[in-house]
Amino acid sequence: MEHFIDPTYHTIFILRHGQTEWNLLDIRQGWMNSPLTEKGKQQARNNGKFLQNRGITHIFASPLGRAIQTAEIIQQTLQVPITIIPEFKEVNFGDMEGTPLSEVPVKFAAILEQRKRDKFNTRYPNGESYSDILERALEPMKKLLALGTTFAIVGHECMNRILRAIATGKPLKEAINDRQRNDQIVEIDAKTLRETLHDINEIDG
Repeated sequence: MEHFIDPTYHTIFILRHGQTEWNLLDIRQGWMNSPLTEKGKQQARNNGKFLQNRGITHIFASPLGRAIQTAEIIQQTLQVPITIIPEFKEVNFGDMEGTPLSEVPVKFAAILEQRKRDKFNTRYPNGESYSDILERALEPMKKLLALGTTFAIVGHECMNRILRAIATGKPLKEAINDRQRNDQIVEIDAKTLRETLHDINEIDG
């Protein structure tokens, strides 16, 4: 897709929230929420250390509790404002939310088979598709990219895939297969549109 990033030199950092209780238990979250584990809180503190002194002027976050909790921990180090972007909420997994991932292939076999044919447009039962979250995130993300400043976004794995595609112009069919762990930060250079994936779990303390 077309990229919308301002060519002025700056950097965008896209983060996933820290590990949550449901991440640990392999339960599908989506719009439902669970708090950060102690490991998740440490991941957020490590993110703050990594982002320190990188010129970040603002943190933008999903409205879901796990993203806000992560952003607030990072803010303790960066001392910059946080703004909640409602449209950056994770994809709605609908009837899958609250389901252990081990049960998903049995309970939702039909929708998973449909997603094999069209992953981008297939909605989760009573939920959303990637095309849905692109529609709601596109304009807010374009406004942020036009700022021409270095900032951080704290979001979610599925939504972050779409935000990365909006920023870089990466083909959507490729972007929706990108992975991002809770302890990884995606750095996007506005000049080159190049992504760098940083593993933050190596930071101590």
